[in-house]
Amino acid sequence: MLAIRWRPLIALAVAASALLVGVGGVATAGPLPALSALPEDAVTRALRAGELSESQYALQRALAIFDRDAVVRRFGDVARPGPHDATLVLRDLALRLDGLSAAERERAERLFQRPTALRPDDAGSPDASDWFFYETAAIGSAYVGWCTNYCVSWVTTTRDAPPAVDTDGNGRSDYIDRVFEVMDVVWSTEVGVLGYRPPKSDANSPDSIGLGPRLDIYIMDVEGRSGGTLGYCTTDDPNILRQESLYQGKDASSYCVLDNDYAFQGSGWLDVLRATAAHEFFHAIQFAYNYALDDWLAEATATWVEDEVFDDVNDNHWFVGESQVVWPDVPLDLSTVSGALEHVVYGAYTFFQLLTDTYDRVLVRRILEASDAVPGKLGEHSLIALPRALADSGIDFASFYNHYAVANWWPPAFYDEGWMWMTENELGQPVQLAAPMPRGLVLSSKKRKTPTKAMYLDHLTAGYARFVPGRGTKARSRLVVAVDLSDAGVGARASVITETRSGRLKTVPIRLRSGVGIATIKRFRKLSYVALVLTNGSTRTESCGSDTSPPFFACYGVPLDDGMPFRYQARLVG
Repeated sequence: MLAIRWRPLIALAVAASALLVGVGGVATAGPLPALSALPEDAVTRALRAGELSESQYALQRALAIFDRDAVVRRFGDVARPGPHDATLVLRDLALRLDGLSAAERERAERLFQRPTALRPDDAGSPDASDWFFYETAAIGSAYVGWCTNYCVSWVTTTRDAPPAVDTDGNGRSDYIDRVFEVMDVVWSTEVGVLGYRPPKSDANSPDSIGLGPRLDIYIMDVEGRSGGTLGYCTTDDPNILRQESLYQGKDASSYCVLDNDYAFQGSGWLDVLRATAAHEFFHAIQFAYNYALDDWLAEATATWVEDEVFDDVNDNHWFVGESQVVWPDVPLDLSTVSGALEHVVYGAYTFFQLLTDTYDRVLVRRILEASDAVPGKLGEHSLIALPRALADSGIDFASFYNHYAVANWWPPAFYDEGWMWMTENELGQPVQLAAPMPRGLVLSSKKRKTPTKAMYLDHLTAGYARFVPGRGTKARSRLVVAVDLSDAGVGARASVITETRSGRLKTVPIRLRSGVGIATIKRFRKLSYVALVLTNGSTRTESCGSDTSPPFFACYGVPLDDGMPFRYQARLVG
């Protein structure tokens, strides 16, 4: 079997001990989504060693954002959370509250209280470690709330106040005006143009300063207080946190927190506000469908929507280097955020980008609708919802997944913004991000065929081979590429890509019969190469909720079609 490159990298996410699968605040049955953060640090090692249950681990990971000093004092080696981690870290905890002791649960539930909440005894300012609350004095004398389709709340004193400059004299700071302008575009695009369900009413939430059932957005110094968190959305919905009335859905209301100035971002602060607002608001939309979406689907689509709302921002391009564009042998549904691939769930947005560039933006909404978990809906996991939504639109998932691998061979030819996906080499020169090009197998009059080779692919991964014309290849010689995918599963697909010497690309899917097929390429000598694209598009998963060791995939389940054999051979004819 070929060595699979991603395994040693993902092994940095060390094994969890006994998982509390099925334990959490959601009344409906079903598996929990995988833990969203498993960095290699002392907290994860404590989970592996059985010193922390999964619920306790989720609490410590959340505290590492909101009370980092306390976690460092206890564990020492604690990884810093990423700027986008807070939303799903808090989601992990909300779904696992029932696995905590009474004291632990009391501390955990404090993390879901809104910035306007006071200490339980209302005795002065909140505890110093509770940075996620406004200071009591500011709430009492300088709290402002303003509503449209949503409500924005802020204070005008203390470190959480936005800059006071009010150029137009409308009684709000210029920064708050920018927040409203940005959020109006976000709402009108995501809810209005794209047609998503708006965030769920929070009428049943214990909001200490009520502004009605609309989504609340709080402005505070979240970036400075947390050491880098750009914003987050979370829930205080009793149906999630308290199982009130044995609620039979997994949808949830939410509230969001954005920074009060994004000063750490320098001149790019407005673009960061735009990208963060579009991303986090989409999480609030997701919660109105299914609070327990698989991590990779939740983050990939939230990252995708950034560019749909603000086409000129392109903050999501930073994640292409940790997507299947560069790592085709890392399964698309990998949900473990860890090690060298800590942004892989964000990089998966490239799949949805190609889906919308090729077909229509409505398809992503249909995937969420297929995942819907409101009362009466099943709330299917990602690898059921995704192929079902595509099939309902007449698209074969496995064939599109092969097209995705083809597109990643040279993104400028297939993605609207693929030409912008650049990195730098060791000399500081720009380099196009694309699938790693394998060494060419040379065929000529002296070597007319390759041996039969085998490539072993895990589920939702791709592999490439490349054939190059050598000296002495006749002008009219044809290259015949034969594939045998009969043992590779029902999701196996194959295509060939040809590139002329002038750089022109052409793609031809290989038609399979009983898993076997051939592609014939004329005038092979005139080509730079022929590339074979093999993909394992299997979405078959069993035992959802049973996996106990990272890497984690869709629904905490066990993929059924890993290490599948893809056999191929190339030969010259004529």
